[in-house]
Amino acid sequence: NNCWGVEKDSNCDIKSTAMASLALKTIGKNVDSYIEWLLKRKELTTGLTWFLEIDSVNSTECEINNQKITIDENKKIIGSDPAGLSKVYDNYWFEIKDIEENYTISCSQNFITSLLYKKQGSNIYHISSETHSAAAFDSTSEKVESYCFAISEQCNYEAGLWAVLALAKAGKDISSYIPYIYAMSDEIENKKYLPYAFLTMFYQSTDDYLSEIISQQKQSKFWDESGNKFY
Repeated sequence: NNCWGVEKDSNCDIKSTAMASLALKTIGKNVDSYIEWLLKRKELTTGLTWFLEIDSVNSTECEINNQKITIDENKKIIGSDPAGLSKVYDNYWFEIKDIEENYTISCSQNFITSLLYKKQGSNIYHISSETHSAAAFDSTSEKVESYCFAISEQCNYEAGLWAVLALAKAGKDISSYIPYIYAMSDEIENKKYLPYAFLTMFYQSTDDYLSEIISQQKQSKFWDESGNKFY
């Protein structure tokens, strides 16, 4: 059924299918059907809160999905909340209430838009990897693209790490999975999976995640986050 379980007669699961895909990919086998099976298990993440920021050097009149607002000289938002959005952070940002909506923004001055996110209950904000800019009266489009891999409709962090690694090795775009993996990496129950080791493999061009995994090393020799230094 294009998927794998822990044992021959086990039910298919995300982690096993991802691991099998990685192994088969290494020996040159076609894994497209297994990757497609994994992609059908992705779900929109619900554990993150998302924000929209609009910025311009000067005060500007803007429209968001045809709803008019003003970005004042002090960068604050003036006007009624467009559908799916709510002013927060002392009226500097919008909280995105409808994460499935696509928001088209146009302003009378040159402007930029970006998305931010945070784990629910956390005070740490993360800026998404893409910022969009546009000239006056042109437009940008912002939509939350944030997924996890779910078991019984619940995001499963460990399964997600392996699934995203399998997707990365298969040449798929993994950017929409990183916000959940990164934001949830400091959860106590997730540290035993060494998420920064996976993040280092996802982004080999940066040393940021590598520095973090090195800092977790014990005696400069091994890791013991799971309670088993040989794991």
